[in-house]
Amino acid sequence: MSEILYVVLVGLVLKHFVADYLTQTGWMIGGKGQFSHLGGYIHAMIHAFGTIIVLFVAGLGVTFVLLVALGEFALHYLIDYWKEHVSEDVDPKTQPHKFWALFGLDQTLHSLTYVGIVLFIDLYGTGVP
Repeated sequence: MSEILYVVLVGLVLKHFVADYLTQTGWMIGGKGQFSHLGGYIHAMIHAFGTIIVLFVAGLGVTFVLLVALGEFALHYLIDYWKEHVSEDVDPKTQPHKFWALFGLDQTLHSLTYVGIVLFIDLYGTGVP
């Protein structure tokens, strides 16, 4: 694997930390389980925007970057939407194992999205040295 792909993967993981833990608000969290609420969409857009930055820094073309970001936007939104619905009745105090298992699965699915992006770049990306 080209060194730039490692840089992309690290960039995406750092972007995930910023988007999920530093910039996410209660309003965004509250909107993740509702298609009619903007909060989940804005949160997914922050992720997609961060991915755009990481991939532009990596030197990828505009069309390719926008395609990847659109895919991540959709996947991120749907993973969060799913997690909200499967965990809505899970109380972290009385069901800690189930709560953390669902939280871990959510984060694993997001991480696998980044592995998929790196694989997509490796297979189809242009301009990656």
